Amino acid sequence: MVLISPLGFSPTGDVFNCTLEDVATSTAIALQADKLIFLTETAGALDAKGRLLSELTVKQVGELVGANGGLPEDVQIYLPCAMKACSNGVKRSHLISRHVDGALLIELFTHHGIGTMVVPSRPR
Repeated sequence: MVLISPLGFSPTGDVFNCTLEDVATSTAIALQADKLIFLTETAGALDAKGRLLSELTVKQVGELVGANGGLPEDVQIYLPCAMKACSNGVKRSHLISRHVDGALLIELFTHHGIGTMVVPSRPR
């Protein structure tokens, strides 16, 4: 687990307050991380019928975000970051609810997980 400040500094001393999702995404890409995990207010990405989408490819995320079919605000923020990370070398990105006890363990150590996992593409 890496903790990085969202404050950045320019060569002239200006201070920048970057968004946490941009810092996390850029850091994961730079480190070529295996996983990028976002803890969200909601269960993850949902389909039109309100069912959890447990796995999405980068292409599917692009279509879902482009359609903007009533996604919760936090999912609208984190899905493009997950897509960017997986498009740039991160193997998996996860959106999981911060309100479920043990959500991180369930997502990482069970077959079906509890949130939404974004992958570059599905193996053939």
